[in-house]
Amino acid sequence: MIFLFSFSIQAQNEKAKKDTTEKVPVDSSIIKHSPRKATIFSAVLPGLGQVYNKKYWKLPLLYGGVGVLTYFIITNNNYYQTYRNQFKILNDTSNQTAYNSMVAQLMLTYPGASLSAISLTIQSARDYYRHNRDLCLILTGIVYILNIVDADVDAHLFYFDVSDKLTLNWKPTFYQESNFKNYPGLSLKLNF
Repeated sequence: MIFLFSFSIQAQNEKAKKDTTEKVPVDSSIIKHSPRKATIFSAVLPGLGQVYNKKYWKLPLLYGGVGVLTYFIITNNNYYQTYRNQFKILNDTSNQTAYNSMVAQLMLTYPGASLSAISLTIQSARDYYRHNRDLCLILTGIVYILNIVDADVDAHLFYFDVSDKLTLNWKPTFYQESNFKNYPGLSLKLNF
């Protein structure tokens, strides 16, 4: 009899568990914020993920950074092209008229310098501007990747509670040992 009684209680518990774990239909009017959408939006058009996350203040930072880097890419590329062409003309003596006019122009630009010193200066300037252009291109790629990562992280933290209930307070304090000596310490208090 006790066995039968315990079996019926166990069966009732199993039924209660099944009742509480059944799937409840989700209200389709509640739209979840999707990190996947934010990531794809930001990958397709930089800044669109930030708009989806309603972080509009990040757009001027993003496009300002890309604009400054684009300016430096164009400027460094123009200087690089100029010095590269000068270096090509100085090292290619097959076109004598271009070579002579370039030498005359460079002798006026760098008075008193030898042709080999001028050639080294032009080569150094060419390499300098190519390096800066390439560095700005890499930085632009990093800004693009950071834009995507930022949109993804922001979307994951979209519903994160940032109320005043979440606090971490710290204050200096003294701790007393068993020998009645005070030692300085730090007290941390986390409220959530």
